[in-house]
Amino acid sequence: MQGKIKTQYTGLLLIFVMFFSTFAFAIINSITPYEPEVTGAPDQPETIQRYLNRPLTQTEKTSLIQNQIAILEFSHTKDCAKCAEYRTVIESFYTKYPNILVVDLEGDKDSIQFVGKETQPITDLNPENLLDAYCKVSAVQTKECLLKNI
Repeated sequence: MQGKIKTQYTGLLLIFVMFFSTFAFAIINSITPYEPEVTGAPDQPETIQRYLNRPLTQTEKTSLIQNQIAILEFSHTKDCAKCAEYRTVIESFYTKYPNILVVDLEGDKDSIQFVGKETQPITDLNPENLLDAYCKVSAVQTKECLLKNI
């Protein structure tokens, strides 16, 4: 009989330990939730700088265009008289569209062009001409581009 009582107490003790260990585990997890360690690349894409003062490599250009980013190349001489005005127009334009990257470089001559699925030079810099060129080169047609065609 003593062996039977000892077995019953042992069984009750195991049930008691299992129940309260589950209860304790739940309380500990509610206080400090599990956060898995990130070991690979994050799920969110890396944000890119949208205004560059350096030339792009051909690989970078290809990658950007494949990811549907239009590149606005602004090349100017060192003594550019209208650069401040041009930068203001460009900045007010590119901030409206998330898939534009501006490359501002000092060069031999003043030129502005959009590069995307094709290259579109801009001769007279104003918001309307920028939008026209952007709509021609952009793989992603914005509502402004779509409304122009109506």
